[in-house]
Amino acid sequence: MVRLLLVITFALTTLSLTAQEHRVSAQKQIEKLNSCYQILQDSYIDEIPFDKCVEGAIIATLKELDPHSTYLTKAEMDAAMSSLSGNFSGIGIRYVIIDGEVVVRGIEPDSPAQKAGLGHNDRIVAIEGKPISEYEDVMAALKGKKGSKVSVDVIRARTKERATLTITRNDINVSAIDSSHLIDDDKVGYIKISHFSRNVDQEFQKAVKELGKFESLIIDLRGNSGGVLTSAIRLCDLFLDKGEIIVTTEGRSEYFEYASRSRGSLLGTPLVVLIDEASASASEIFAGAMQDHDRGLIMGATSFGKGLVQRQIPFDDGSAMRITIAHYKTPSGRIIQRPYEKGHSEEYFSDTTRYNNPESIQHDSTLVYYTLRSGRKVYGGGGITPDIFIDSNTELPEYMIKAYESNAFQRSLIELWDNISHEDILRDYPTLKAFDEGYVVDKIMIDYFCEIVGDQSAREDRELLYPILKAQIAEDVYGKGAYQYVFNRHYDITLTTAIELAKKQGDIERVLQSPL
Repeated sequence: MVRLLLVITFALTTLSLTAQEHRVSAQKQIEKLNSCYQILQDSYIDEIPFDKCVEGAIIATLKELDPHSTYLTKAEMDAAMSSLSGNFSGIGIRYVIIDGEVVVRGIEPDSPAQKAGLGHNDRIVAIEGKPISEYEDVMAALKGKKGSKVSVDVIRARTKERATLTITRNDINVSAIDSSHLIDDDKVGYIKISHFSRNVDQEFQKAVKELGKFESLIIDLRGNSGGVLTSAIRLCDLFLDKGEIIVTTEGRSEYFEYASRSRGSLLGTPLVVLIDEASASASEIFAGAMQDHDRGLIMGATSFGKGLVQRQIPFDDGSAMRITIAHYKTPSGRIIQRPYEKGHSEEYFSDTTRYNNPESIQHDSTLVYYTLRSGRKVYGGGGITPDIFIDSNTELPEYMIKAYESNAFQRSLIELWDNISHEDILRDYPTLKAFDEGYVVDKIMIDYFCEIVGDQSAREDRELLYPILKAQIAEDVYGKGAYQYVFNRHYDITLTTAIELAKKQGDIERVLQSPL
């Protein structure tokens, strides 16, 4: 026993000395860097731009770490905080820049832009009398403090008349809900979440209430890169029972466990969650919790695999750095983060094997976990692997590739709205449902599209091209979510498969209750 105690004491002393030596070595390197800057400040022949030097040093240091530790400039921080908060102060438009022109593609209802008389397809040619060509960042020029004014010179769509408008900026709400509607004779609810803003759970509950009665629910998290952790936790609360684990975080010296705080209002609702290779972070936390508790069926492709917890450290100049402090783990114990090599973030983000491999990520067969209710197999090693994999990567016709390269869809829409107005569509099709059932894509748009891509064969593609164009027209006329209503629910293979499953609630339960 005495010998064992001596061995343990020696081992602990050795570890303590090693840790202390490491701290001393690290401190010496920090002092070396400080000495470098002090010498330069005292002795270098010219004035030194220390702001750029220090910023460069921070960026270079973080590049040697994991791919998600990063530095944000003040402008990047402002943009990030606006996205997460769900609002910012501006004029309330969506636009594209085509051939040096800022073309207004969408106007938020009751926004400053709408109140000032800005119209769809108007061209903004100057801001505060300064030509658009002289602006590096048009968005920054249009944003500003609430109550401040901005002057814009525009050329009107269709009439080509020139006008000057003074717009008073105001808070603009950016909803995290891209689309919500009922499908299949109102039996299936569909909600698409674009990102996890701070108030996404409130927006989600409002969307559920507006849907009314439905028998099952599809939540679409494809392309959702994440956001605020607490928002994902609050959304999980709606679907889990009180006390059920949602996610854990494990760091070098800390461990946190997040559990559902109450019995969820949607606990008994049959659920399908859609994910893909771009679903990350908070999306993976939600999908992982639903899967591990056998609460919802996960469909699509294996998610991105972003499971590192970042702590944001602000600096006095408004910039900040985000450093990794822990790993996320799903309730069954799976690490969400996919493997990476420190200092190789470019390779990590440019890795396309997730898209080329039919199962998105080749998992280590030894990293097998089991769901908490039914004991189904689920896989660790990176990302959330769906219960049902859907290969949605179809080969596009050559003209479609040209269309994306030449921005043909946006150009065609601009041409259409230069000839007709939204009111012309609404006069014949007052509702989105009526439009979906009866509208035929205008010949003006088809002719112009074929001219842009230089391929008349596109005119015959009524299975792909016409539905895409129709859906994009719907999004312009009827607002956010119309594209999903017109195109996705008819032609999106992942969604159409999910709809068929959601209609058969027993099929969902059979999968969730059957150990593999």
